[in-house]
Amino acid sequence: MYLMSVYFSFCFLLLFSICVSSSLADDATVLSEEDSSLLPTVTNEHDVYKGSPAVSVLVAFSKPAYGLYSARREMNFPAGEVSSLVASLANTNPPDKEQFRLDFIEGALHYPSYYDYRMQNFTRQRLQGTLEPGQEISLYYRFKPSPELAGRSFDLSIVVYYHDNNNIYYSHKLFNQTVNLFETEEGVDTELIFLVILVIALSIAILIGIWHWFTSIAHKRQPTKKSSKVM
Repeated sequence: MYLMSVYFSFCFLLLFSICVSSSLADDATVLSEEDSSLLPTVTNEHDVYKGSPAVSVLVAFSKPAYGLYSARREMNFPAGEVSSLVASLANTNPPDKEQFRLDFIEGALHYPSYYDYRMQNFTRQRLQGTLEPGQEISLYYRFKPSPELAGRSFDLSIVVYYHDNNNIYYSHKLFNQTVNLFETEEGVDTELIFLVILVIALSIAILIGIWHWFTSIAHKRQPTKKSSKVM
């Protein structure tokens, strides 16, 4: 009985962990939308997307796995699938200088050479955090190009907005480069197939365990016949 209870507990925990991990993956794709009227007015001069000279940025693409961003590399992204990047922002100010309050991060696809003409707007995500002098913070951003744009090239821009103690607002381009969108081949979802096979296997294992448990109880309840002594 003890071994059977351990066996059932293990099967239940394994199945529960699969369901939880699947639900967490679904929740991770949901990002909060903010009204465009909340965007701050950018007041830094010259290049409006230059950002503060006290903020240094490093960008790495995790999906596709391009790694650390380099403008010299040609970049291709799958249309209809989620891509992601990680941006590291560092406040290089000395301790007695300005801190920066993070506001928004957003991305968009623009028609080549026409920045004001947007082909697709990505999620605008509100940020909550303060970048103190000497501090570094990482931002994670996901975007999904429309499958209708596959086979073409567009300017991809991803911008973070922040302001300092004097309420001077900045918009800082994390990424701005012409990228190619390619169409992905629709194939078999191997992850889903593996999950279905695993659930079926666990169900069969549980049924076999229950059957063995009932048969063992039935054998215990059968009366044992006493052998008669031969006189």
